[in-house]
Amino acid sequence: MDAIIRILVSEFFWGIVVGALIALLGAWVQARLHFRYDRRDKEKLVCEFLSDSFSGLINIINSAKDIYESSSRIPDHKIEQILSELSILGRNREHISRIRDEKLKNSSYSLHAKAVALSSDIKAHLGIWYQYNIQNPTEDMSENEKKMHGVALNNLQLAREKFSSLSNLQLEYGSLSNELRKYSGALK
Repeated sequence: MDAIIRILVSEFFWGIVVGALIALLGAWVQARLHFRYDRRDKEKLVCEFLSDSFSGLINIINSAKDIYESSSRIPDHKIEQILSELSILGRNREHISRIRDEKLKNSSYSLHAKAVALSSDIKAHLGIWYQYNIQNPTEDMSENEKKMHGVALNNLQLAREKFSSLSNLQLEYGSLSNELRKYSGALK
């Protein structure tokens, strides 16, 4: 028992205890700093990714709008590009939760959902248009053909309305893209 007491009061023992406490404190501080920097870097990466994706969507929408204005036809290949870009955003949607600014996070979720809904609606209406459109309607069409042609024209009009709504989203995308870039630049 006397040997144990001598060990517990020796400088050697207390040197080990103090060294272990300092190492523990250093490891804790290092882990906290690593967590903070890692979280900031991931948040910055997500902001930059979203901003770039939104800028890409703006470019595609502008291109589709130019085609629509010059030819009065909705460019379905551009709708496919928009859906493709939105699917990339959709696959990475869970990363939006890394953004700590609630307004930006909610705006990103909301804008993504609106664009997906509009693009899907446009694609569906155009599909019905292509399916039921009769290129040269004549007077001797059956009643059913006239009805289907009416359905096709109605769906084309709906697709045009949805396309106008999608075109209007480009302003929201541009605004959100700029906010994300500013927020990303402010992260330190």
